[in-house]
Amino acid sequence: MNCREHVDSRESCSPVAGKWSDGNKKPFMYNEYLQKKLQLESGESEADRYVPPMPNIQENGRPNLRKLGQLPSLLIKLGRFQEFISEVSECLYTLC
Repeated sequence: MNCREHVDSRESCSPVAGKWSDGNKKPFMYNEYLQKKLQLESGESEADRYVPPMPNIQENGRPNLRKLGQLPSLLIKLGRFQEFISEVSECLYTLC
């Protein structure tokens, strides 16, 4: 089984959104080889990705240009329009 089969394209904007930051564990699947080698009953697990938080405004008071520039376009490409509206309104509220 290929690892790419387990990757959901809808999660591709998660690092920019900061979904897996602050100790939030991301679920994943071991491939069959590792599952047998590690003698795991289930191939499902989760781990901390150690992703830094992605605030709208950085500690120095400047806007986070990476998040503000990349997240809206990724959400539109993935068809996540409700989340796009929510994120954009939150970013605009934070900046104003």
